[in-house]
Amino acid sequence: MDNKLIIKIEDKQFELDLKNFADSIKQDLVETFGDKNLKTQELLMLYLQKIQKEALQNTQIQDIIAKITL
Repeated sequence: MDNKLIIKIEDKQFELDLKNFADSIKQDLVETFGDKNLKTQELLMLYLQKIQKEALQNTQIQDIIAKITL
């Protein structure tokens, strides 16, 4: 897997170094941002969706831990 990702936002290119990311995360980033010319609003929505997904997963994990430790 390549350690560089080019993200295009409103015709500007940003090259990011992904060497410290796990391969599964790299793949997710490439699928989400690769080969797209995003608008700022689209990028913000993608980011907020990722935050929401992680928050829901954290809540589910906390619920499971609470059930286990009863």
